[in-house]
Amino acid sequence: MRGALRWANVRSGESKRMRSTGGTFPRRCSCAASSPRRGARSAHLPERIGWFAFARDGKVLAALETGLFALTLDEPAPGETSVRQGAIDVHRLEVVAHATGNMCFNDGRCDRLGRFWAGTFQDQDVVEIESGASRLLFAPQAGGRLLSWRLDGASVIHWPDAADWNHPAAVRGGNPLLFPFVGRHRVNGEIGWWRDDQGVVRAVPLHGFARDLLFTAQVSPQGDAVCMTLTDTEATRAVYPFGFRFEAAYRLVDEATLDVELTTGNTGATRLPYYAGHHFYFTFPHARRGDSTLTLLRTVARHQRPDGTITDPVEGARRYTFDDAQILDRFHCLDGAPEAPVRIDIPASRRIIEIDLQRPESAPWYAVTSWTETLQSDFYCVEPWLGLPDAIHNGLGLRWLEPGQTETAALRISLSA
Repeated sequence: MRGALRWANVRSGESKRMRSTGGTFPRRCSCAASSPRRGARSAHLPERIGWFAFARDGKVLAALETGLFALTLDEPAPGETSVRQGAIDVHRLEVVAHATGNMCFNDGRCDRLGRFWAGTFQDQDVVEIESGASRLLFAPQAGGRLLSWRLDGASVIHWPDAADWNHPAAVRGGNPLLFPFVGRHRVNGEIGWWRDDQGVVRAVPLHGFARDLLFTAQVSPQGDAVCMTLTDTEATRAVYPFGFRFEAAYRLVDEATLDVELTTGNTGATRLPYYAGHHFYFTFPHARRGDSTLTLLRTVARHQRPDGTITDPVEGARRYTFDDAQILDRFHCLDGAPEAPVRIDIPASRRIIEIDLQRPESAPWYAVTSWTETLQSDFYCVEPWLGLPDAIHNGLGLRWLEPGQTETAALRISLSA
């Protein structure tokens, strides 16, 4: 409909329409502005609506709660502000069986080819970027978390169907951002503490605090990139007394290539210690670990002992299978500049994943950690880190930024068959 603004109220199942007056709309309007004097009209739908778009024939394609529908939205009767449900022609095009009961459509778009896309994600606010057949979802409000990555509908980054959104930092999936430190820290044998260079002891959670906090997010105009930002607050300075700006930027170069950058800046007046990292949960059929391989080239292998100390380095193998118990919770410390990308071969999925750690002007990555939760987990984590656990005390990868200094740790993930 020309000269009108249409929007949807997801939870109430309403499609709303407001005509323009002289080609303009009120400077402020909302779903609550449905009185006749404001010019808004409502059409009550039979289910919650997640997304809609207009078709050439004047009908509306809509993603409702249980599937995809074609709707004909009639105009309200004279003197009325809403359309009775029976006055709406509803034709179901496709039934959608959601994976869990808390899921419904909550986003979508029409692409340049006129294709209608609608997505669901556990009834949460998410940010999406896409290129070609590649789609990534993020939750800036949950630690700047990359939630999932799908290419041609197949999962690259794992996210569970029944995630506990009451405790998102504990969910096994996506890519939690590890900042300002990675791993577990101890003071006098007690986990969860770190001591600064002045001898002051403060609390620090596993993998730092960033994955528990709210990031701001900005999506590129092309919709193929997002930058999420975290800055210091009174609460962060209580456990990490430094001014900082931490950014995680993701950009789809094409549908099979993802650039990722972690940028840390010191906005305070004293030098800042840090060692950030990634925690990529790559989708992986657990029954096929034996014929899947991890290729790392030149590394030395280390572990963290139960008392928190790090083992002495031993020469690492060039290639492992994922059923090899010795790579569980192993730090593959880079022995010089990487000669080639880290490579994951998953024949069962007909997929090769390469992680290029030798990007131009990047801070040097210190290690790649491999970990999974159980023998039945359908994921395996391959995690580039700038330092090792407890580096603030043992110095293994500890980095310092002077006031005003900023540095970026970059990597590229490439997918192929």
